[in-house]
Amino acid sequence: IAAFVNPGGACVHLISVRGGRVLGSKNFFPQVGIEEEVAEVMAAFLSQYYLGNAERELPGELIVNVVHEDFEAITEALHTLRGRELTISHRVRGTRARWQQLAVTNAEQALNARLANRQHMAARFEALAEVLKLD
Repeated sequence: IAAFVNPGGACVHLISVRGGRVLGSKNFFPQVGIEEEVAEVMAAFLSQYYLGNAERELPGELIVNVVHEDFEAITEALHTLRGRELTISHRVRGTRARWQQLAVTNAEQALNARLANRQHMAARFEALAEVLKLD
């Protein structure tokens, strides 16, 4: 799981891997404040995504690109709710590091694509307003 934040917004990219194979991936675009830190975005996402839905599959390990002081509390809460141990890892090597970097790259690219699309749509609306002579 990787979080990426820039002044235009935030993206969290989740890659599901089991047995060395990618099962799927998904982008999430949480609403964030202007000065929101990437670690805060990650902590909020983990809490909402895994604690907010008891039916969601909980892996034994989450590999993240940032650390936050609340991770210990999150793992304890998940253990209490689900009765299952969970490890949140940050510093990984080898194949796991490549998955982590892939998630970071995907989060950054997804956010940049989303922001570029918004700018493109705004430009098209402005052009349409000009053609229609709207103020």
